[in-house]
Amino acid sequence: MEAIINFIMLNLRILLKCYWKIAYLIFRQYLKLRYPHIILPLKITFNGLPLFRFSNSSKVVLSESLIFTSNPKINLVGLSRRCSIYVGDGARLHIGKNSGFSGVSIYCKKNIYIGNNVNIGGNCC
Repeated sequence: MEAIINFIMLNLRILLKCYWKIAYLIFRQYLKLRYPHIILPLKITFNGLPLFRFSNSSKVVLSESLIFTSNPKINLVGLSRRCSIYVGDGARLHIGKNSGFSGVSIYCKKNIYIGNNVNIGGNCC
């Protein structure tokens, strides 16, 4: 009986990993189709689904190795919201390499520059 439970748990973990990889690829394709003027880096991690709104005339630079955490089960601080980023008409947002965000709200109307190796989290606005 214990062997059957272990077998089921192993297969469930494998299925969940596959599910999240497929969900990530679908979300990435959605972003590419919805915002063709935004270049997404190859190494970007989404833990949960963030909320992005980019104007067509905005300039957004997302660098490599970014992590956006919107899932309260992953961050021990306890998130009350998912990550949300809004970039308005003619505004510019630059996010540097190796940065991480947990439950943040970024609202850009002119210009925001976030450097390399920056972590912002715990429901920051």
